[in-house]
Amino acid sequence: MSEIRDEHAGVDAVQSASEQSFPASDPPAWTSSQPHAASERAEAAHEEYLAEVEQMVDEATVKLYAQLEEVVAQVGDNAPGGRYAVSRQGRSFSARNSDRTISAQVEAISDLPNESERAQAFPGYQARCRINSNEQLMEEWVLRRSGSERNIQYLWMSPRSDTPMTESDITRAFQMLVAPAP
Repeated sequence: MSEIRDEHAGVDAVQSASEQSFPASDPPAWTSSQPHAASERAEAAHEEYLAEVEQMVDEATVKLYAQLEEVVAQVGDNAPGGRYAVSRQGRSFSARNSDRTISAQVEAISDLPNESERAQAFPGYQARCRINSNEQLMEEWVLRRSGSERNIQYLWMSPRSDTPMTESDITRAFQMLVAPAP
C-alpha cells in the first residue's frame, strides 16, 4: 500500500509543479507558438513570392517597353502627326505626337493588397499590360507562366490564348497603333 501511496504522492507533486509552471490562464508557450511560427513562415514565404513577382514583372516590363520604344523609333517621321515623343517611368509607357497618344500600363498581381482581389483580377497570370490609343483600350497582353519545371519562362500572351507572343507579334501589333495604314 505504501508503494501506491508514494506513486500518488509523486503524481501530486508533478501535477502541483506543473500547475505552478503553467497556470491555466497562461498556457505553455509551445501550444501557441507553433501555429504562430507556421503562420510567420507562411507569411514570409508569401512576401518572398510577391518580391519575386515584382522583380519578374519589372524585368518583363523593361524588355517590353524597350521593344515598344524601338517600334516608335522605326516609324519615325512617317507616322501620321509626325515623330512621337516617348516617355517611360516604372510600369508606364507613353508615346505622343500631334495626332495621338499611345500609352501602356503594366499592372502586377502584387499591386493589389487583398488576396481575393488578386485572384479575381489576375486569373492565371502574374501581370497584364493594357495598351491605349487616345484613351481607348486597344490591346491587352498578359504575362503568363510557360514551360516545364526546368524551363519556366514568363511570356506576354493574348488573354484569350496560351500561345506566347513573339517579338514580331508585339512589334506588328504596336506598329498598327503608331502608324496605321492610310
